[in-house]
Amino acid sequence: MDLGEQEKAIKLIKEIQKEITENHLFEFQHELFFLKGRLQHLLGDFQKEFEYYKLTLSYARKIYGLKHSKIVNLYTQLADVSYRLNNLEMSEKYYVEAIKLQKDLSGMNHPKIADIYKSISAIFYARGNYRRIEEVLKKALEIKKNLFGDDFPEIASIYSNLAVTYQIIGKWKEANFYLNKSLEKKLQIYGNNHPLVGQDYLNLAHLNIYRGEFVDAGNNLVKAIKILNKNFPHTHPNVLYAMDIFVEYLTLSGTFDKSLKLLNRINNTKKGIIKEGDIFWFPTMLFFGINYLEYNEVEKTEHWFNKAYNIIKNMGESIPEKDIIDLYQVKLLITQKRIILAKQKILTLIENLKSKGDNASLYEAYNTFADICIKQEDYENLKRIIQITDERNIFNKIVLLDFLSKKAYFFSLFNKDKIVEPIKMIKNNLKDLPEIYKGDFFKTLFEVYKEKEYFLKAEKIYTKYNAMRRLNNLKETKL
Repeated sequence: MDLGEQEKAIKLIKEIQKEITENHLFEFQHELFFLKGRLQHLLGDFQKEFEYYKLTLSYARKIYGLKHSKIVNLYTQLADVSYRLNNLEMSEKYYVEAIKLQKDLSGMNHPKIADIYKSISAIFYARGNYRRIEEVLKKALEIKKNLFGDDFPEIASIYSNLAVTYQIIGKWKEANFYLNKSLEKKLQIYGNNHPLVGQDYLNLAHLNIYRGEFVDAGNNLVKAIKILNKNFPHTHPNVLYAMDIFVEYLTLSGTFDKSLKLLNRINNTKKGIIKEGDIFWFPTMLFFGINYLEYNEVEKTEHWFNKAYNIIKNMGESIPEKDIIDLYQVKLLITQKRIILAKQKILTLIENLKSKGDNASLYEAYNTFADICIKQEDYENLKRIIQITDERNIFNKIVLLDFLSKKAYFFSLFNKDKIVEPIKMIKNNLKDLPEIYKGDFFKTLFEVYKEKEYFLKAEKIYTKYNAMRRLNNLKETKL
């Protein structure tokens, strides 16, 4: 080998050594920044976690190139952190990038793409875009079924998520169908006493409550609580969530005294284990407020509604919890006789619910607007509500009875020949409902026929349950 060739060889070796050194440095920096990101996650500093993952991504691109499974993983991690930072736009952007890259690497039929679709559904939930949740969950379901078959455990989880989505948008039949499919699969896979089976019984109970099916709700609640208590201590979040659903059941059954006793127990338990301001507090605060509203204790109601609102106020305008608290705050304003403000707020809420396709809450908002119209003697808007509402699409018995009572009242003023139809429908739907709704029926009969016996029957039931808000409304009814 001559001198020139030796020099070339030495130069080449140095270049190779330099490249190896740089690659080792890149790999070291890649691992270092990734570990720093994980540490910040454990410390709860999600902004720093995001910044370290961005640095990790820059080194990963140098090591692996632009098309590699590790880049997909980093996109999804950046999307997850962006979601925790409440930057939904950034989160969706990284998830979409992850799907595009994974599709280039493996095609669409890959479990990672299905998992990303499930993650994206949380973004749409936060935005209140429930139709898109249905879309991406069905894509995830199709991929998982194609890859693993119908008996794969995660299929049941997607069924359950679809059911919750359908429940929110008022597609009760679909919600019931997917919840039962989820329960069936989980019973096959895990047996009768697994916590996931208990969770499905709990979700079924919640759906039953929404539909006004209190007998089924009670039966499913008993099954759920029994299973969850076998698997967890009474302080476990799953057990506490079950207790929150039980509170909802007691409240909507009209047993406000039992509901408040249980709420105080839950409140004392949560104080010791759940940080103040955590979303787990929301149902407790909300139902304290709802119960005190039924007792007509305005100051306590306002106090608890404000605490509930403070928990979710920074989570965006589109989450369903915000719509729930807005609706009940309107009901509080009506109780306080602040009717003009109540009307402004309910009209805003109605438009918001229309834009999201949340039909379940929309019908309840219409009923609340109808209450305002009756108090203001605004019969044109009351007529409009009755005309645009199709009772065949109201699958919640309680909301349906409330609407039919408004319809009967309107007919009593302007078309007495049509009163019989809504009254008959109310009677038919009262079966298996708690006694307090019979009180509401007698109140409707009193409003329509102005006969004192109906007043006395409603008064007796409301007094029995200490339902002071209902009792005051009854006494304000014009003879």
